[in-house]
Amino acid sequence: MKIGQILSTRPDLLPYEYIKELEKLQDNVQQIPFEEINDIFIQEFGSPLNRYFSYFDKKPVASASIAQVHRAKLLDGKDVIVKFQRPNIEENMKLDIEILKRILKFTNTKFNDALINPKEALSEIEEATKKN
Repeated sequence: MKIGQILSTRPDLLPYEYIKELEKLQDNVQQIPFEEINDIFIQEFGSPLNRYFSYFDKKPVASASIAQVHRAKLLDGKDVIVKFQRPNIEENMKLDIEILKRILKFTNTKFNDALINPKEALSEIEEATKKN
């Protein structure tokens, strides 16, 4: 999604119809509801948030395309930030990469003077997303 957001600002590289679609990625990302955050935490750790935190801010500090961040306080009083990966992010990233591969097929000649090879860069991103 990040690459799509960047490409949406490059009309010199992509046709107008692609830019218009990619601009939709620039919109504010919807927050993951707190109930879903708690469910994710239970799935991952086997217990609700209040078992690990004396305070957990239900309102996120930030909500982005890949993750959401919340302020919290551990039971020992230490202030922490808790980052939650969005549900289905792995599948969404795979789909984004496949879409970008298709876009690159149509724009290959426009990258002749680029500092980096876009296909190689996308391949590196794809490999990095496969690592745990």
